Amino acid sequence: MAERKEIIDKVCAEALAIAHDESHGYSQAENRRWGNPDFDCSSLVITCWDRAGIPVKQAGATFTGNMAQAFEKCGFVKMEWKESLKLEKGDVLLKPNRHTALYIGNMRIVHARGSENGTKYGNPGDQTGREILETNYYIPTYKWRYVLRYAPEGMEMVEVKVQKIKKGDKNDFVTLMQMSLNNLGFRDADGKALVIDGSFGGRSDFALKKYQAARGLTVDGICGENTWQRLLSERFR
Repeated sequence: MAERKEIIDKVCAEALAIAHDESHGYSQAENRRWGNPDFDCSSLVITCWDRAGIPVKQAGATFTGNMAQAFEKCGFVKMEWKESLKLEKGDVLLKPNRHTALYIGNMRIVHARGSENGTKYGNPGDQTGREILETNYYIPTYKWRYVLRYAPEGMEMVEVKVQKIKKGDKNDFVTLMQMSLNNLGFRDADGKALVIDGSFGGRSDFALKKYQAARGLTVDGICGENTWQRLLSERFR
C-alpha cells in the first residue's frame, strides 16, 4: 500500500487538476455528477479519494449525508470541527446534507460550489471558471461539522478481532477483506476492483487466492488466521 503522504498528495493533485480543467463544471444530475463531465461537492471529494486508491465510494459514500460513515470504514478519523482545530493537508471538511470541501494545505481548499446559475444544474463544463475552484479556506455561515482525516496508521493500535471467512459468507469481515485487497491492488478476474458489498462471491475468491499465492500462503480461498495476519499487517501499515 502506498504511504499516507503519497496518497494525500495524489488526492490533492487530482482535485486541483479537476478544478483547473474547465471541461468539468457543477451539476447534481446523477448521469453527470461523477465526472461525466461534471461534479457536485460530494462526488468531487469522493472521486479524488477513489482515484488515489481509497475506495470510499465502494464503501458507501454517495453524498454528504453518508460520507462520514463510509470514510471511517476506509481508515479516516472523524473529528468534531472547531475553529481552533489545526487542519492538515488532505482533511475533508464536511457539513452533512449541506457541503464538503478538500483542504489542500496553506489555508487553501478545493470544492465544487454551484453551476453558472448558482443552481443545482447548469450547462456541462465550467461556464464561469468558478464552478469548481481552488480558493482560500473559509468558515461558512452554517459552519462545518466534521473534519475527516485519513489516518490509517492509527488503526495499527486497534486490536482487530476477526473470524475465518470463505466463499458464500456475508458479513462485515468480508467487507474488511474486500477493502484490504482493493487497497493492496488485488483485483478480480477481469482486473476490476472488488465491489465493497460484504458478500464473498467468486470475484472476491479470485482476488483472495491471487493474494495468497503472491504471499506464499496456502491458496485455499479461506481468509483464516494466517491470511488475516498478513493481510491486515500490510493494509494498515
